[in-house]
Amino acid sequence: VESEPIEPEPAEPVEPEPRKPAATRLEPPRISGTYLGMAIWPAIAWVYSPNVEVDQRAALGGGGGAMRLGQAVLPWLTIGVDAGGAFLWNGDRFFMKGGLIIDFGFYPVPKYPFSIHTGFGFGAGLVLDDRTDTKGGVGGPRFTGALRYEVFPGAARTRPRKPGGWALGPELAWRGFTPAGRDKPMSNAIVLGLWFGYY
Repeated sequence: VESEPIEPEPAEPVEPEPRKPAATRLEPPRISGTYLGMAIWPAIAWVYSPNVEVDQRAALGGGGGAMRLGQAVLPWLTIGVDAGGAFLWNGDRFFMKGGLIIDFGFYPVPKYPFSIHTGFGFGAGLVLDDRTDTKGGVGGPRFTGALRYEVFPGAARTRPRKPGGWALGPELAWRGFTPAGRDKPMSNAIVLGLWFGYY
């Protein structure tokens, strides 16, 4: 009796091994460690000194700058010292001011170098007016508020695995001496400047 041929069982298909995703290189934080830098800016300001008895409503134009030294204490927070001043004038008046400020920088999303800054300190300013021999001035508590965006040109190439690097970016700020009461000395300045720094 002839036996029926035995058919071989079909081989089970071999599933290919899943491909491992390529390792992604995490970019190191750029806002990191100690920073040193400076800002320069054109400015427009309004200043009032009650002992100078002339019309002081006109704005003054000019410029100034500040040196800054600080530390990134958290991924979203920097604390530093700002020492700066400015010279402003118009047809009749001249105003120079300076001071020292403790600056706090807040980064809402640490991945992106956009920051909100606020600061307080002290300073003084001198007001001269061609229409009178009386000298005026402002002084005492000083406050600031600013918005800044930073870029790090070449950092990905020169420091691919190291944090920090050279930074620059625009900065829009208010810097002022607030009045201690009614009819007291005060000044307000709006500045749009450029920040240079190294982290």
